[in-house]
Amino acid sequence: MPSLVAEIGYAIEDHLQTIGLLEGDELDEGQRQLLAAKRAEYEQRTSASPTDNAGDFCRCTVVHQV
Repeated sequence: MPSLVAEIGYAIEDHLQTIGLLEGDELDEGQRQLLAAKRAEYEQRTSASPTDNAGDFCRCTVVHQV
């Protein structure tokens, strides 16, 4: 259970970011490049898969009927 002080601090931080007095948490260049590489890898992997992705949601050994 979060404390009241933490909740008040979050509300103040959120307000200061909203009005522009405090910069928000943004990704640096290295994090952006890593994210772009992971996104490209994901898109390449999902575009190569067949159109019927019913089996992709469950990794168990039970055969599900769709």
